[in-house]
Amino acid sequence: MNLEELLTIPEVEKKLHVDGSTVRRWIQQGKLKAYRFGKAYKIPKSEFEKFVEKSMVSSDKKSFIQKQGRFSMQGMFKGGEPITKEAIDEVIKEWEKE
Repeated sequence: MNLEELLTIPEVEKKLHVDGSTVRRWIQQGKLKAYRFGKAYKIPKSEFEKFVEKSMVSSDKKSFIQKQGRFSMQGMFKGGEPITKEAIDEVIKEWEKE
């Protein structure tokens, strides 16, 4: 095993500007790989970098949203029509594929 630099939850919090509970949730969901020593999690720097890379919004996601229409925060409307649950589920499925 290669002992590379290990990051703590507070270090990841600071780098990503998120709360520690968010980092712990990502670890528990398997989205961010980490070692656990007692009560402390240690995140390999390479795993942190992979996580950040996977989180990048690609132009493919942007074009998918543009094809589906723009989402409105006022009543969740698309082109004057309500957005269906199926349309939202389709967007989420596309995001999960990547």
